[in-house]
Amino acid sequence: MDTKTTEKQIDYRDYIIIHLRGGRLVMEMSMNGIAPVNLEVASTALNDGTWHELAVTQIGKASFSSLQ
Repeated sequence: MDTKTTEKQIDYRDYIIIHLRGGRLVMEMSMNGIAPVNLEVASTALNDGTWHELAVTQIGKASFSSLQ
C-alpha cells in the first residue's frame, strides 16, 4: 500500500529495533525500504542494574547513535 490508498492501514518500511543480546546493545534499522542494517555495540555489558541513555538521530541517509 502507499499513502494514497483508501485502506485504513499504511505500510511503513522504516523501523528501528533496539534490544539487548547477552547484555550488549543491538540495533537493527531499515530506512526507506532499504535492507536492514544490524549494529552490535561491542562495549561493556549494559545489564549491570544501572540506567543508561541512548540517543539515535537520523539526518538524511546518515544515522548516529550515542550511548552513555
